[in-house]
Amino acid sequence: MRNISRAVALVAGCVSLAGLSIAQFGRGGGSWNTGGADAQRTSWARTDNRISATSMPGFSFLWKVKATNDAKQSYSLSSAVMVDSYIGYRGFRSYAFLGGASNNAVALDTDVGRVEWTQNFGATPAQSTAACPGGMTAGVTRPTPLLPPAPAAGRGGGGRGGAASGVSEPEAGAITIGQGRGGGGFGGAAGGSGGRGGQIAAAGGRGAAGASGAGRGPGGPGGFGGGGARPPDAVYAVATDGMLRTMYISNGADAKPPVRFLPANANATGLILVDNVIYASTSGNCAGVANGIWAIDTSAASPAAMHWSTNGGGVAGTYGPALGTDGTVYAAIADGDYTPAAYSDSVVALETKTLKLKDWFTPGKSDFTSSPVVFSFKNGGTDKDLIAVANKNGNLYLLDSAAIGGADHKTPLASVAYAASGADAGALASWEDSTGTRWVLVGVTGALNSAAKFPGTNGAANSGAIAAFKVVAQNGKPTLQPAWVSHDIAAPLPPIVVNGIVFAASSGAGAKLYALDGATGKELYNSGSTITGSLGRSGGLAASAGQLYFATSDSTIYAFGIPLVPPDLAKKVQ
Repeated sequence: MRNISRAVALVAGCVSLAGLSIAQFGRGGGSWNTGGADAQRTSWARTDNRISATSMPGFSFLWKVKATNDAKQSYSLSSAVMVDSYIGYRGFRSYAFLGGASNNAVALDTDVGRVEWTQNFGATPAQSTAACPGGMTAGVTRPTPLLPPAPAAGRGGGGRGGAASGVSEPEAGAITIGQGRGGGGFGGAAGGSGGRGGQIAAAGGRGAAGASGAGRGPGGPGGFGGGGARPPDAVYAVATDGMLRTMYISNGADAKPPVRFLPANANATGLILVDNVIYASTSGNCAGVANGIWAIDTSAASPAAMHWSTNGGGVAGTYGPALGTDGTVYAAIADGDYTPAAYSDSVVALETKTLKLKDWFTPGKSDFTSSPVVFSFKNGGTDKDLIAVANKNGNLYLLDSAAIGGADHKTPLASVAYAASGADAGALASWEDSTGTRWVLVGVTGALNSAAKFPGTNGAANSGAIAAFKVVAQNGKPTLQPAWVSHDIAAPLPPIVVNGIVFAASSGAGAKLYALDGATGKELYNSGSTITGSLGRSGGLAASAGQLYFATSDSTIYAFGIPLVPPDLAKKVQ
């Protein structure tokens, strides 16, 4: 029986571990490189080789593992970022990375559900409050393409848009298998030699223009195919001392010397690295660190941080800043000093890299609570970036990137009152279905607005729900059209979308994961009593290559998904 088990494991490309779901080797490339999935913070996995409407009957709990990490106030572990199909000196791996409040970066082997490594950056401050937790709060990130991938990775245009990208490792060679966007030929190359076991150094190649005229294709899940120097395909974190850490994927060791990014003990969120520039936001004026957006060019010979100050409230939302497809940085600002010199209760647009103010929108003294989400919308034959954002008054706003507040900085493209006052969305999600319809999703953290008109309401939504809107053009102007609202989901985490399936989870004690039909809001799955801990709002949902991840407040990471090996066969080989 032992030999049979081993043979089955080898055929499946997996290793069985007692008490764990059978391993999931060979699941393909990932696309969740940062909080909210991509630079636009859409929380949308456009393609997935396992999760779909037809496969949902097989969706189930896979494994859970507890990390060494202590919560600080309501912050425990960040949402996960992923790398799949990674080959390093430890062999073939698929990883999820999380940032921990006790100054930890944690790597999980997601094929077998175990902690691969934990990197601690030193002690955290003793003082801790709700506004200033005093821990590592910015999460972790990987290099993220500015432009989202096309639905069919590696196809279209002039051929494959990405080749393999590599990372030099101190112990041995490593290479990340790339998935290109297409339209630009080969966007990356691998080269270099040396080191024990052979190192493969990252090298940025320039893609040849294809039929679409696009000359760039990402050179892998976190690479850049636009030519010139690019950052290591590593994991990035900002420790409580404000130093930017660049860690090897395989073992968490420093890939580059730490550099000063933020002052120490800031309450930072939204770490993201795009085209060599890493961004983060701060709130609470913690340890005297001014609220605002921070950026540092990691490719500079002597990297120096830049800062744009709100002169008022902190940057709102779970994921901090979002980037437009032209590189514009958008951020929502919470309540604070409301003077002409301050940008409290506003959405701002900042220039790439320089962080100079380009434009702003304010509806008045109204606290924003969500990170912006940016998406492309075709109207009258022209694609343009639109921005959606929610505030505490229960309003959802749609803004035009060409003039986000109109001539008076107070006029949105559209708005809708979706929830009662006191709403705290955290983050939104946006996706496009197979018919080209654009959707925006928001988590309702209390009751619906009594004036909200949702057709086919599935529940009373008194304690919370997921609300879905279609973006439609009316009289040549994009508007938000209520589409559906789910049954009650108490204080939901921000939703995510995988292949048209909406995933949401109730927070607090008695947490439960739900899968909903993206077109109707109909429930397709719930986790029942599987989750034994409470969910904090810091540990949002993330998904990649057939599996979905989140962390409870006691630093236990859960994985759900579609098993590659049927459960009856998995039992036989364990």
